[in-house]
Amino acid sequence: MSEHSERLIDPILQRRSPRAFAEREPSGEQLRLLFEAARWAASSFNGQPWR
Repeated sequence: MSEHSERLIDPILQRRSPRAFAEREPSGEQLRLLFEAARWAASSFNGQPWR
């Protein structure tokens, strides 16, 4: 397997789908970082970001 293939497959194999979540709520800073990451993420079919 090539180096590029290995770099691609590693994150796929490490992916998790949690079935339960922690009782504690995320902090304001954690939410801000999450929304900032979502804002810069690629969109499906070149859909425009939500406003």
